[in-house]
Amino acid sequence: MRMIRSLMAISGLMLVVGCTPADELYCQSFGVGGTVEYGKCIAYYHQQQDAFRADRAACEDQADMTYPTTLYDNGHYAHVYGGYGGGFGPYSGSRTIRVEPDYQHNAQVDRLRMRIIEPCMQSRGWNSGRDWQAGRHAVTPAPMQRLPWQK
Repeated sequence: MRMIRSLMAISGLMLVVGCTPADELYCQSFGVGGTVEYGKCIAYYHQQQDAFRADRAACEDQADMTYPTTLYDNGHYAHVYGGYGGGFGPYSGSRTIRVEPDYQHNAQVDRLRMRIIEPCMQSRGWNSGRDWQAGRHAVTPAPMQRLPWQK
């Protein structure tokens, strides 16, 4: 009986967490629910999310030049011919089937694109190209190199 109650409590918690928007979960993790800081936290969450999305879109555009999204395998439909009876009878003919995407190939394309996206995002001040919650760092401009005639 005790185990059943525990399972019900865990499943209830998972249901609540699954229905709670990400911004609320983020702010609840800081324990500011029901305070003035909660509204500021929500605003900060959306500000950072929007800035990250804009920078990520620009970096993805750079990745598109080398590894366009057309490289992804989206799956396709194929005709299958055959059956029983040597081409005659009720079990012969053709049908169309769905061929699933090549997920390993798509993961490799993701890895190649991230080789461009990650440094791009870091140059824009993000610690991670995958998630803004990893934080930011100060962006220092690259030191100006002396021109050949100035050496």
